[in-house]
Amino acid sequence: MTWNNSLGGEEGSSDEGIVLFTTSCAGNAKVSSDTRRMKYLLRAKGVEYKEVDLSDNPLDRFRMLEQSDCTVTLPQLHVNNRFVGTADDVQEYEDFGGLDDLLFGVDPQIVKDRIDRVVSLRVQGLACGGVERKQAFLHPSQPVEGTTKEHTD
Repeated sequence: MTWNNSLGGEEGSSDEGIVLFTTSCAGNAKVSSDTRRMKYLLRAKGVEYKEVDLSDNPLDRFRMLEQSDCTVTLPQLHVNNRFVGTADDVQEYEDFGGLDDLLFGVDPQIVKDRIDRVVSLRVQGLACGGVERKQAFLHPSQPVEGTTKEHTD
């Protein structure tokens, strides 16, 4: 599996590829725990990423805030200068099968919309009692498949 990761290495430049914004001066245990969890998840996927420690270079915070629409929660994952999310967002993408698409550079909004559709179908399935919904996360242009009914009388 080849991951899209062409990092630019110049100081102050915007980095292409996978960037994890962190801080080594975490103010609470959740930030430290979330940072370890995101690093573990990226390593488990075999992804090369650049870690940007905001405590080392506070000017990078401005770039992070600009890309994330002023989200201040750390850690943050960015792919090709696009904000993917915080640790909880990234875990949700992984749980619903969308994280690989994001790491390949698919627009996060497309993946969010697909996850929302899947969740909606699952909720409808629970409300209908016994209706099973099928889903697929193969390609962003592939729609969620229709439903099939199973009778459990």
